[in-house]
Amino acid sequence: MKINLNISIRFIFFLFAFVIASTITVKAQLPTVYFNKVYTVTSLTSNEASLTTTISGYNFKFVGDVAGTNGIFQATNGVITGKFIYTNTTGGNVIYTGQLDKRKTSGNNVWGFVFEQTSGGSSNFFLTNPFYESSVTANSTQSLNSGNSINPLNDMRNDQVVLTASYFVSNFSTCLNTASAAQTFTISGSKLSSSVTVTAPTNFEVSKDNSTFSSSVSFTRAADNTLAASTVYLRMKSIASAGSYSGYVVVSATNAASQDLLATGDVNVSTSISSHPSDITICSGNATTFSLTAAGASLTYQWKVSTDGTNYTDLTNTGIYTGATTSVLRLSSGVTSSYSGYKYKCTVTGSCGSAVTSNEATLTVNSPISISASPSNSTICSGNNTTFSVTASGTSPTYQWKVSTNGGSSYTNLSDAGVYTGVTTATLTFTGATAGMNSYKYHCVVSGTCASATSDAATLTINAAPSTPGSITGNSTICSNTNQSYSVATISGATSYTWTLPSGWTGTSTTNSINVVNSSSSGTIQVSAGNACGNSASSSTLAITVSGTSAPTPSFSINNQEQCLSNPTNSFVFTNESMAASGTTLSSSLWNFGDGSAESSTTSPTKAYAATGTYVVSLKVTASNGCISSLNKQVVVDAAPTGQISGTTSICSGSSASLTITLTGQGPWLLNYTGASSPISISSSPYTLSVSPTTTTTYTITSLSDAKCSAAAGDMTGSATVTVNSNVTPAVTISSSDADNSICDGNSVTFSSSGLSNEGASPAYQWLKNGVAIPTSGTSNTYTTTGLVNNDIISLQLVSNSTSCLTTNTVVSNSIQTQVNPGAPATPLAIAGDTTQCTSLTNQVYSITSVLNASTYTWSVPAGWTINSGNGTTSIVTTIGSSTGTSNVTVTAGNGCGTSTQQLLPVAVSSSSSNPITLSSDANTDAQTKCINTAITNITYSASGGSNARFTGLPTGVSGSYSSSTVTITGTPSVSGTYNYVVTLTVGGCDYTKTGTITVTAANTTGVASSSPTLCINTALTSITHTTTGATGVGSATNLPAGVSALWSSNTITISGTPTESGTFNYSIPLSGGCGSVSASGTIIVTAAKTISLGGGSSSTQSICLNSALSSISYSSTGATGAVFGGLPSGVSGSYSSGTSTISGTPTVAGTFNYTVNTTGGCGSAAASGTITVKSLPSPATISSNNSPICAGFDAEFSVTGASNAVLTYKINAGSNVTITLGNGNGNGTITAAAATSNQTLTLVSIQDASTSCVTSLSATSTVSIRSDDEWTARGNSDVYHNSSNWCKNGVPGSSANIVIPIVSNNKYPKLTGNDAEVTGIQINTGATIDLNGRKLVINGNVTGSGKFTGGSGSTLEFTGTGAVGTIYLDQTSSSTSTIGTLKINRSSSGSLTLGSNAIVNTLDLTAGNVDIGNNDLTVTTSSNASSNSFIKVSGTGKVKQSIANGSNFTFPVGKSAYNPITITNNTGASDEFSINLLDEVYASYDATTGVGTTPMTGPRVTRTWNIGKANANASSGINLTFNWNSGEVAGTINTPALYHFESGAWVKQTGTTSSPTSTSFTFTGYTGTFSPFSIGDANTNLPVTWLSFTAAKQFNTVQLNWATASETNTRDFVVEYSNNAQQWTSLSTIPAAGNSTTTRTYSYVHQNPLKGNNYNYYRILQRDIDDKFSYSKIVSIIFNEPGADIQVYPNPVQDQLTVFLAESQIVRLINAAGATVWKGQLPAGRNKIPVHTYSKGVYVLTAGMQSQRVLIQ
Repeated sequence: MKINLNISIRFIFFLFAFVIASTITVKAQLPTVYFNKVYTVTSLTSNEASLTTTISGYNFKFVGDVAGTNGIFQATNGVITGKFIYTNTTGGNVIYTGQLDKRKTSGNNVWGFVFEQTSGGSSNFFLTNPFYESSVTANSTQSLNSGNSINPLNDMRNDQVVLTASYFVSNFSTCLNTASAAQTFTISGSKLSSSVTVTAPTNFEVSKDNSTFSSSVSFTRAADNTLAASTVYLRMKSIASAGSYSGYVVVSATNAASQDLLATGDVNVSTSISSHPSDITICSGNATTFSLTAAGASLTYQWKVSTDGTNYTDLTNTGIYTGATTSVLRLSSGVTSSYSGYKYKCTVTGSCGSAVTSNEATLTVNSPISISASPSNSTICSGNNTTFSVTASGTSPTYQWKVSTNGGSSYTNLSDAGVYTGVTTATLTFTGATAGMNSYKYHCVVSGTCASATSDAATLTINAAPSTPGSITGNSTICSNTNQSYSVATISGATSYTWTLPSGWTGTSTTNSINVVNSSSSGTIQVSAGNACGNSASSSTLAITVSGTSAPTPSFSINNQEQCLSNPTNSFVFTNESMAASGTTLSSSLWNFGDGSAESSTTSPTKAYAATGTYVVSLKVTASNGCISSLNKQVVVDAAPTGQISGTTSICSGSSASLTITLTGQGPWLLNYTGASSPISISSSPYTLSVSPTTTTTYTITSLSDAKCSAAAGDMTGSATVTVNSNVTPAVTISSSDADNSICDGNSVTFSSSGLSNEGASPAYQWLKNGVAIPTSGTSNTYTTTGLVNNDIISLQLVSNSTSCLTTNTVVSNSIQTQVNPGAPATPLAIAGDTTQCTSLTNQVYSITSVLNASTYTWSVPAGWTINSGNGTTSIVTTIGSSTGTSNVTVTAGNGCGTSTQQLLPVAVSSSSSNPITLSSDANTDAQTKCINTAITNITYSASGGSNARFTGLPTGVSGSYSSSTVTITGTPSVSGTYNYVVTLTVGGCDYTKTGTITVTAANTTGVASSSPTLCINTALTSITHTTTGATGVGSATNLPAGVSALWSSNTITISGTPTESGTFNYSIPLSGGCGSVSASGTIIVTAAKTISLGGGSSSTQSICLNSALSSISYSSTGATGAVFGGLPSGVSGSYSSGTSTISGTPTVAGTFNYTVNTTGGCGSAAASGTITVKSLPSPATISSNNSPICAGFDAEFSVTGASNAVLTYKINAGSNVTITLGNGNGNGTITAAAATSNQTLTLVSIQDASTSCVTSLSATSTVSIRSDDEWTARGNSDVYHNSSNWCKNGVPGSSANIVIPIVSNNKYPKLTGNDAEVTGIQINTGATIDLNGRKLVINGNVTGSGKFTGGSGSTLEFTGTGAVGTIYLDQTSSSTSTIGTLKINRSSSGSLTLGSNAIVNTLDLTAGNVDIGNNDLTVTTSSNASSNSFIKVSGTGKVKQSIANGSNFTFPVGKSAYNPITITNNTGASDEFSINLLDEVYASYDATTGVGTTPMTGPRVTRTWNIGKANANASSGINLTFNWNSGEVAGTINTPALYHFESGAWVKQTGTTSSPTSTSFTFTGYTGTFSPFSIGDANTNLPVTWLSFTAAKQFNTVQLNWATASETNTRDFVVEYSNNAQQWTSLSTIPAAGNSTTTRTYSYVHQNPLKGNNYNYYRILQRDIDDKFSYSKIVSIIFNEPGADIQVYPNPVQDQLTVFLAESQIVRLINAAGATVWKGQLPAGRNKIPVHTYSKGVYVLTAGMQSQRVLIQ
């Protein structure tokens, strides 16, 4: 035989294919092939082979040598690997699977092989092929090229050898150095001639028991040469290197073709992180990501966040976070600066190794620049300094100041040069600003890490000193002592005028006119103009000649000195109030209105001005003697303000717009505009108005007024429209070129943007994959890729550059997740199924194992066959056609990505005849019904010539057999059900079948009872049910309780009824019908009703005393499980145990208690009741009083109180119990211990109620003590101190005695008569006194009690000994009479006494020790021996008083924490009373009533305030004051001492003759001012500012405040404070100060809402320095008198004299804060004066008729 071999090779992974007629995929599960003959061919050459051995052995082999190599074609053990092994010169194997080409030649069957090789190489070929021919002839020698017939192979299907492996394992996965979990497959075999061996590939191992693994295992065949289905365990070994591993498991046995099974697996590394997240810095509002790279298997991720740098919490995909469980954490554009400093880390968990956590990464969020405060306009003088400041927030701000010299049209950067410094800081400093910089504008650009911002502009205004005034207008020749007025024209820029008058003239003014009262001296008037920048270079002058006398007094009033030009038109009414001198009359009046109009001689003219301005109105009056006097007053005509609004613009919703308002007039302005809820106050123009409309709005000015006037409609012009644009958010969506987002591996897909909105003209794009930017995606709006893997997520980030109102510029599109499907599946493995068939057979199954990634399977069968089911799956059921011959069954595997190559199985079909199997048993035995476990009626079939009988579908316990042409089915079924059986018999080579049905009926069943109830007798039973099967009814039930029955219906037994007997009933109910004998059973428990009864020996009714134990009460019960007790008294309770209910305890509440016992549980109800009466205890008796202490030998008496008629038991000291009966009706009693010589203690033992006999225990005690000291008793019925019978010890106390003076009933209190007295200590009880009666009392110890000393001017009270005396009270019954003549303290160590009352002492001797007067006043006539250790201590508000005669002096020996005496010399011409109080600091303000200071001052000063009072007004000659202090009581350095006096709320330096005898003393000579706090400071240091003026004036309904300072040093600001009572103050506004100035500075403020009517408005200014020094101005006041007010007062506040103006004569009263009238008088109409300097400082009320005004005296 010759075979022509031409071989073609293809490699597909480790599977190969070659072509024989068509290409076939190899390495499949092999079909079963049958052989029983073998022939051998030896000595093959390259072209020929000779057959040396014909049919021999048991194998079919070709053995020979081809081109020097060995090749074998063999069938082994019946399962053919069908190997034709061809080894070329380089070695290797190739598997060939296919059908041998059977050819017919000369009537002989020929097996031919056609191989084709087109290239060389290392390959192995494996040929698998079934042989089916039963008759083949062969010659002994054949040419391989001739294709002749070969030796015959007889019947190749008998005695077949079968080896099978049912195998499908998935890919293994394990960790380094760890064996994988095992998977299983099954092997089996028949006709085996040896054991079966399973050999694992390298890196794998097998086991039979999943315990012991090795490289191979062996399975032993059974005695019948079979191997039942056996499980093989396969796993990967423990491997030290990561990677993918594969190999074939070989299943082999002798004479059987081996089974090659592919195994694959991965060895994974431990979880690790190779790239950690990094710190990120972004700007607020931007998006960002944190990412890491990890290695390992089955990885999961969990990101965490720490908001405090220490504690971490897991993140979820909420808020700004997405990707919280992926390798990339995304933070949206919602990130704000609040996230700055957050730390993030990620924990990665995998299937190998422990979880690992990344390094932490910090998020830094930089804030954008925001300006919260822009610079304010500044007005300074040329050459002065100033600053502009800006306040900004944000990350890393930098500053650049810019200047505009063209009104804000353009700005240029400043540099630190010339007048500028700090140009790159938050504060721009000007040093020596020049006039040329006037009206320059400045703003600051603040830049930062994320953004920049520009402040509002501020304007610099630079002023200069005014020019010299013009000629002075006024009379140059005048009479003496006349009123004259002089004026000059208004000077531009001037804010004040300084007038200089001739000697002796009086008059002040800071305006351009002045009213004066001239003296008899002639001279020159001068005036200069000034402002904050200085005074005019020179002055105007006017020479005045004075002659004559008796000049008239000019006076006029004006209805309103400041009016508006229009709206309404001004109308000034001038009322002439001039008066002629005595003996003369007024002859004429001449008015000059100052506007160039004609003068008027009308007595009281009315004037309307035609233009705005300030006019000096002059009244010149001429008397009958020819003397002329004049008076000037200013009037002001103000222009109405104007306002213009502009700034039309557009904004985004939620933003604000800045509008510009330009104003004229005098600020501040009140302005209302469109949409405003209330007017706004504007202090400077132009003004920037910030508005935030929610819709497009046009703004106009709706009302306007300045400090003087209101605007008319035409004065308010312009408009500004703010268009509000809606905020929008950019948006983008994307779509995929693959509509269902499912592609095949390696396919191209394109993603495109769509749905764009608000993207701008040139948006930026960034494609993202799984949330991470794709580096190669470019920046276009499309992205094409072939590299997606399954479930990749694509999205697009859009960065808009739209100029619209964007909420954010960065958004991310929707996400598209793409399913990436594997490519076309591999060729299916071999088809399993019969390869020989008979025609027309049904239910023939062909199948394959499932193919990885296949979703459908396509089968084809030979022509005429029918696929009944399963097409598209791995298994089909077919019906064989009627044609015979060999044809192929084929199958391909497919999915959405393609179709595999075809797998085929040749099937040979033989012809079959009619079914030879017929039923031979009785009719219908092949369709019978039997009870379970009952033998069936035998079923027989006759069939001749059959073999291989097979039975399927028979019930368990039934089997079939075939013998002697008869098929028999017999047995006893043990499982119920319907069984459709099939008998298959092979006859003539074809299978024939017969079918039948055996129905096996199950035995009857019954379910358990639905419940096993326990219920009370005579209670309806909840139905009990049992479910049944098979039965058709029930028999009679047994042992159901009476009243209960059972019924059956629809497979359910129902038990119901009402039991009328108790007990436990185990019932039974038999089933009827069906198969078997079964009964339903269960239990019903019926419980009897419960009972209760009183226990033996118990009483249900008891009466006891409160807090006495109750005799236990018990009840017995049956059927109950517990009891509930009601109505028991507190302290008594009930309990239940084992059928007994017990009531016990001790009642704690009295009363009658009807109790109940109700049993619980069981059936029915059972209750009992009774009564417990608890009697009240008598109320405890008390000891109401005793007469302790007593003198020895006196009776000790105790008063007791308790219940009426009760018996009280007591004892005295340790004596026996004694009883008394308390009084009938009142319960009182007295217990007496007669003639007691020692302390007597009464103890109460008990009290028994007379009616109930109940007893209350007592323990109260009371002690009467025997006095150890000397007590005044007045038993001698006299007040004589030296009468021994008046004292407790019947002896006059001596120097060592401690005496007590109590309240005595006869009001006889001790009086020293004839002799002095000396004691150690004295106690004077409240209400008692001791009268020194002109004698001397010496006390060596302490004084206690609040009783009083008295004695008159001749008495002496002296304190000797050591330490503190205590508090003494002197009986001061007169305001002028001395309580004690001499008060002497002579305590050797730390001596002091405290004064408890006001006192007058003739002589105060301070030999050793202090007298602390506290809040009391001490009046002394003389004092002596005062020193630094002995002085009068003014620790409180009390004063030391002394009347000093004219020309005399007195040194007040006072101090607070140290000795600070003050000497006052009275030079006023009359005696007067002076008072002194002292404070240990100098304060900014003082309480008007107490004089106590608040808020210490700063600066050089003696830290003492001397509050000096004087009864009467000071005189022109004044007093001398000498102050003393100690060296440590000076703050700072005082170079030149000066006296400061607190006046009108401020410290004012006093000018006069001073001297400093020592460094710790200061004398001021000839003080003539008022009296209030004084302090010593440095003459060259203001405390802390020099006030020049402070005034208040009404302006319409507002109050205009103006003040000026003479100099300022480091001044920070002024705080305007307001009060409606001059006591409680609130802050109105803070006005920036000039800083440093040596010239006059003026300031103003308008109070918009003062009190109206007859109410005073008080104002003061708090000035604060940079170094925290401060001072207060004086207090000024304004009252808005309503029309018709009858009373006006001024000045207010007042110090010396109050002017009262009355419309008509009235009785006037001045009332102090305590409600006392301190002054009263009938005053005429007109102006009246009331002196007030003698009254204490404070708030008073002045009344006149029904009118009243507050007056502040200071």
